[in-house]
Amino acid sequence: IVLNARVVEVSELINSLNMMKRALRTFGMFVPRDLVRELVASGRPIELGGQDRTLTVMFTDVADFTGLSERMAAGDLLVHVSRHLAAISDCVAEEDGTVDKYIGDAVMAFWGAPNWREDHALRACVAVLKAKRGQDRMNEEWAAAGLPTMFVRIGLHTANVIVGNIGSVQRMSYTAVGDGVNVASRLEGVNKVYGTQICISEAVVASAGDSILVRPLDIVAVKGRKAGEKVYELVALRQGPAELLATAEQLEHCAVTEAAFAAYHSRDWAQAIELYQQVARLAPNDKIPAMFIERSRQNMADPPPPYWMGVHEMKTK
Repeated sequence: IVLNARVVEVSELINSLNMMKRALRTFGMFVPRDLVRELVASGRPIELGGQDRTLTVMFTDVADFTGLSERMAAGDLLVHVSRHLAAISDCVAEEDGTVDKYIGDAVMAFWGAPNWREDHALRACVAVLKAKRGQDRMNEEWAAAGLPTMFVRIGLHTANVIVGNIGSVQRMSYTAVGDGVNVASRLEGVNKVYGTQICISEAVVASAGDSILVRPLDIVAVKGRKAGEKVYELVALRQGPAELLATAEQLEHCAVTEAAFAAYHSRDWAQAIELYQQVARLAPNDKIPAMFIERSRQNMADPPPPYWMGVHEMKTK
C-alpha cells in the first residue's frame, strides 16, 4: 500500500511538472521568454517598474496594408500576415532581440533587454537584414503562386529609454517607452519619403560600427521634433553571414552617395549634382538623386543663409 501511494505521489508530481512546463511555454507566447526565465529563476513577484537602459528599437510596417486587405479574403489575409510576422519574429529571436508587441501588421522589438548585449545595435542590424532577405524570398514564392506580395519598411534607433513592466497592477506589459521609441517609429515612416526599406539613425551607425554598410539619406527633423538628425539606409554587412555581405555594386553605390552627400552639405552644388547624377546611373530606381539634384539647383539659384544646416523637416509620420 505504501509503495502504491508513493507511485501515485510520483505520478502526480510528474503531471504537475508537465503542467507547469506547458504553462510556461504558453506564458512565453505572450511574454518574452527571457523574461519568463528570469522571473522563474528569481522567485520574485512581478512588479511595476522600469529602468533606464540604452536599447536599439525596431519598428516595421507593411506598405499599403489597407490595399492588401481589400484584395484578400479575411482568412487568407490572416495566414499571409501571420507568416510574415512569424518570419520577422524568428529573425529577432535569432539575434537575441525581444518582440515587444504586434500592432496589426506592424512589429515593435528591441535589443538589450531583458538580457543586456553590448552589441545590441549590430544584432538589430543583422536581424533586420535577415528579415528583409526572408521577406524577399517569401515574396518570390507568393508571386509565383499568384498571391499579393509585401513591401516592408523598417526603422531602427539606438537611444536611452525606460524598459520594464509598465501599466497597472491589473494589467501590465514588459515594454520600452520614451522619446527614443518614438524616433524609431518615425524612422520607419521616413522610408516612405525616400523610397527606402531600412532607415536607421546615426546613433545606430555609431554603435554598430564598421560591420555594417550604410549610405546617407538626409538630415531630417522627424515630425514632432525640432532638431535634425542624420539618417541612413542600411544596405548590407561588411562582415558577417555570407548571404548578407555587400556586393561590389552596393559598395560603389554607397561610396558615390556618400561623396554626393558630402558635396551637397559643403555647398558645392555643381559637384553634388554631378555625383547624384552618377548615383542615378548606378541605380535608376533610386529616388534620392532626383531629390538632391532639385534641391541643389534651387540652392544655386537662391543660396541658403550662412546658418543653413541642410535639415529637411518631415511634415508627416
